[in-house]
Amino acid sequence: MLATNQGFVTDGHDGLNHAALSAQLAVPITDALSINAHLTHNWALDRDASAPGDAQLFDFWFGGVGLELAF
Repeated sequence: MLATNQGFVTDGHDGLNHAALSAQLAVPITDALSINAHLTHNWALDRDASAPGDAQLFDFWFGGVGLELAF
């Protein structure tokens, strides 16, 4: 995944600002129900220290767990 700032953060640099790679796992419980988990790492790209909005641009991990119901 790649993302770009197109004016959303008005005082941040324009262009590509982060890349992410995600791993996902789905474990079926029944034919209609499964548990899903994901783990993602996000890398900051071209951080501009002179742009105040880029202060929020940094590398980080995030993840989650959820239930999926098919009907």
